[in-house]
Amino acid sequence: MKNPLSQPDYFEDVMEDPFQNVPSELRHLIPGFIDRREKEVCELFLLLKAKDFVGIGDIAHKLKGVGTGYGFEFLTEIGAQLELAAKNKDQIGVGEYVEELARAASELKGSWVLREDA
Repeated sequence: MKNPLSQPDYFEDVMEDPFQNVPSELRHLIPGFIDRREKEVCELFLLLKAKDFVGIGDIAHKLKGVGTGYGFEFLTEIGAQLELAAKNKDQIGVGEYVEELARAASELKGSWVLREDA
């Protein structure tokens, strides 16, 4: 299964300034938002190991909803694909999307730390 999120241009535009679409009134919440995504990655790997696709689907559904609210459309896309993979009990697909979420959270954290106004 080829992961469309792993294509080189997927993060290209948004990662130049991944916070460009974050509403100003939510910017102070970004560190906590990123921390929650990192915790979800750990939880998702544990759920995958246990083959708990219902639990994975629940987290993916929440991620799908919260991404757009914070201006992170790419997280909404990861959540949608992760939810679909969980629904299909696709262990490989779930693993790929959890890794994609881990990478996105790491890149967001690094970008936030490097911001002058953070």
